[in-house]
Amino acid sequence: MKKNQTLWELLIGIVGLGVLVWLVHLVMSGDILYNTIGLCSGAGVACFWAIHLNRSLEDSLDLGEAAAKRKAVMGYITRMLVSLLVLGVVIYYNLGNLIDVIIGIFLLKISAYLQPLTHKIFLWVEKRKIQK
Repeated sequence: MKKNQTLWELLIGIVGLGVLVWLVHLVMSGDILYNTIGLCSGAGVACFWAIHLNRSLEDSLDLGEAAAKRKAVMGYITRMLVSLLVLGVVIYYNLGNLIDVIIGIFLLKISAYLQPLTHKIFLWVEKRKIQK
């Protein structure tokens, strides 16, 4: 297994679920650009969270207990500030749908629950590559 395979599986899950939500918007929504910007902003935040959390955890493992705790708290603060910044920009400039931003952020949670399924799909694809 590759070192960051789980991270890739999470990111692919976020993007895949984001495309599914976007397709639902195509059918049900009137202002597709407004909703797309909101959804992409939220999905971008979710991808940032996944990458930053992975990086923070890897860095924390090399530190002592107190330094690791401090690093974890600083990582959390960084992720929240970036999230608030994106939400603030979307709200202030009315760039996208706020609900879609929140849905995009929750794609990380849903992707984490679906990661075992994504992992099985990855293994199936790799098995098919080896057989060819």
